[in-house]
Formats: sequence, structure tokens, C-alpha cells
Amino acid sequence: MVIDMNESQLKTVVQLRAFLAGTSAVQFRPCAGDPERYGLVVAVLKHFAYRLLGHAEKGGVLRTTQYSRPQLTRLIRRALDTGRLAKRYRAPAQGFTRCFTPADVALLAATDTLHSTLSGPRPTKHLMQRAWAVYGEVR
Repeated sequence: MVIDMNESQLKTVVQLRAFLAGTSAVQFRPCAGDPERYGLVVAVLKHFAYRLLGHAEKGGVLRTTQYSRPQLTRLIRRALDTGRLAKRYRAPAQGFTRCFTPADVALLAATDTLHSTLSGPRPTKHLMQRAWAVYGEVR
């Protein structure tokens, strides 16, 4: 069953608290993504005139989301400063470069398995150096 909530009927924080207290058995569907969640945060802040609320009333409004308190505080500060919210991070232009080929990874895993999963990179490195220097192993 899909319920479309019309929160415009909730005019005060007291009504919001009563609504939340009476709907403990109802499971809410989370928003699809960050843009939708950020839009919801901004809409709630505007709808309840967050800047004008008292300390206790602000806490009631904050409980309407699933964000942690510190994250929500940061989002609210950004929303009140700029009037909107958007993601500020993006993927780096150049990610990490690969040092090892898939064949190297398979060889390291095989060596690790043969020697009963050694602890840390140092013993494995020593084994590889010894195999090359003493036994002439080129892999």
C-alpha cells in the first residue's frame, strides 16, 4: 500500500509531534536519493519557519528525518546560509592508479595461501625477494 502524505495540514510543531507520536506503527519509505532528501530538509525548514522556532520546537522538527544529529546540524546550517542544499563532493578527476596487474594479485594470493596466510606485507615481501634472489624465480 502506498500512502501519499499531505504534510501541509501540519501547521505547528505541536501538530507535528502529535502526528509522529501517533504513527509509531507506520513504516515510512526513505527518499530515493540525496537530492530528494535534501529537498525534503529544505522544504521542512521553510514550512515550519525554522529560524523563528524555539529550542524545544527545533528539536521536534529535527526528529522528522533519519539523519544523525551532527549531520542534520551541518545540513541545516548550510540550508539556512544558502537557501538550498546540494552535494558538495564529487569523484576525483584522476582516481588511484593500479600498481599490480591481475596476474600479480593472483600470484600474491597463491603465495599467501601456500605459506598459511602470513601476517602483514613484510614476510611476503621477504619470501618474494628470496624466491627471486636465491631460486631465480622470475614471476
